[in-house]
Amino acid sequence: MAAEPTRTADLATDRARYAAFWERSAALLAELPTKRRRSDAEAAAAAEATAREVFEKGGLGDDLPTLKLTPEEVGDGISLAQ
Repeated sequence: MAAEPTRTADLATDRARYAAFWERSAALLAELPTKRRRSDAEAAAAAEATAREVFEKGGLGDDLPTLKLTPEEVGDGISLAQ
């Protein structure tokens, strides 16, 4: 694929050239393979490793989901349904 088009002094020309560039870029990206997903066994092993790190070794579990709350939200109480 050619490099990004260079600007000219003509807006209509630039618009057409850049639009074609981005459309071709999107088409090429769409052709890339999808990211490989973990198998059930791999996901279970990763979850077990995280649990061991957090509960047995006192780690932080960097890959665990987090929920950031403002002081106002904490003051109103925390629902488990959030």
